[in-house]
Amino acid sequence: FPFRCKAKTSARRVLELPLRSLAGLSGPETFTHELICPPNMEGIIGKSLTVNPVEPTITDPNQPVRFQVTFEPLRPFSTSVKLVIVRSTGGRWPFELQLDAVDPDPDDHITIEANLRTTSSVAFRLTNRFAAYAPFQAYFSTDSAMTLQVHPSSGLLGPVDTQGTVFTVSFSPTEYGKLQRGRLVIQTEDTQWAYEVTGTHPHVMVPQNVSSRVESRLETHIAGQLGKHRHVNAVKRNMTTTALAIGRERLLNENQGSP
Repeated sequence: FPFRCKAKTSARRVLELPLRSLAGLSGPETFTHELICPPNMEGIIGKSLTVNPVEPTITDPNQPVRFQVTFEPLRPFSTSVKLVIVRSTGGRWPFELQLDAVDPDPDDHITIEANLRTTSSVAFRLTNRFAAYAPFQAYFSTDSAMTLQVHPSSGLLGPVDTQGTVFTVSFSPTEYGKLQRGRLVIQTEDTQWAYEVTGTHPHVMVPQNVSSRVESRLETHIAGQLGKHRHVNAVKRNMTTTALAIGRERLLNENQGSP
């Protein structure tokens, strides 16, 4: 029987369990149950899996017993357990339960703003869900931006109803570009917290209503004079003046040479 859900949500089903080869049932009989778990998973399964009898008493060998199974994981994990139906007079019927808890939705979103080549930080407190200190690991997922860091990365998480443990998330951008994103995970043996972290740059306001210091337009009376003067061909003018001077000098010499 598969049970699959996101961590911090729940999956609940009523299982009808047939007791095959049941013999010697002469009247109403009540059956109990037990769970067989992998030794290294007993703690987390004990806090995330509940089995309650719905119809444990039957009067017919072909009648199934009914048990409600509730799966409420607090962090991702995957394993299988055996739900064993037990007969007081002898007899055991095992049924396998496959438990799959996948990554939870983010507990919160954190946005950090920092200038280029500086570091900005955000701090918050977190407590354990239970009345005991719990060892934890804090880290960013492998696909997170390298510019995001968390401190401390390990330690003891304070119990519920205390001030808890302070975590500091830092953003140190080294270049401009797209938003820097990451998934922060804080995990104990029993529980996982997840945070979506975004690193961004300060918004730059473009100045408004600022006049240019360089005057790029001509005054009206000067612009009006452009194009009104007649174009003079200086080369043609010089050629004409020179030709007249030469002609006059030649005529003068001819007059002086006459008798």
